[in-house]
Amino acid sequence: MSETPERVLSRDGVELLVRPIEPADRDGLQRFVRGLSEEARYRRFMHSVTELTESELTRLTVLDHCDNEALIALDDAGELVGVARYFRLKDRREAAEVAVTVADEWQHRGVGTLLLRRLVVLAESHGIDHFTALCFATNADMLLLLRELDENIHRIGSGQGAVEVEVHLPVDAEHLISPTLSAVARAPELRGNPLRRDDEEE
Repeated sequence: MSETPERVLSRDGVELLVRPIEPADRDGLQRFVRGLSEEARYRRFMHSVTELTESELTRLTVLDHCDNEALIALDDAGELVGVARYFRLKDRREAAEVAVTVADEWQHRGVGTLLLRRLVVLAESHGIDHFTALCFATNADMLLLLRELDENIHRIGSGQGAVEVEVHLPVDAEHLISPTLSAVARAPELRGNPLRRDDEEE
């Protein structure tokens, strides 16, 4: 995945444009956040949010595309329907915190998968080989996305209903991106407890 725009297909065959976020996307990002359900915003930001502040919009759209990166998916009207981003950890240059958010009406259509896989390719090109994520323990969608990258999710922290997890990024992640540009359906075997270790019984 280069940093040039790429046309892809959702799991149900709808064409989307994927590209890195730009400063000019601040209004689109604000509309995207406002359009999320209250539950989706709470899952993403882990506190009550209705919209982003001006400083947050700047922090989330003005990036160096190396230590901080974000990919967005746009529909045919040019509206943002998904975003995946990472921020490199200051104390661990080989690791970055990752977050993925998809518009409610676009969830379970492969958008999160195609964004995350392309984000992995960019991260590895900048020397990142681990992703960490902080999310609610009940956020099964995010945990399943991460388990697609590494079945052995490592729990590195927890408390107050949240978990912090870490995954090792697959080597040569380019192979994760389908040559047909279609989002790949999640493997059925991943639809259990996303934090369950392979050696644990059901």
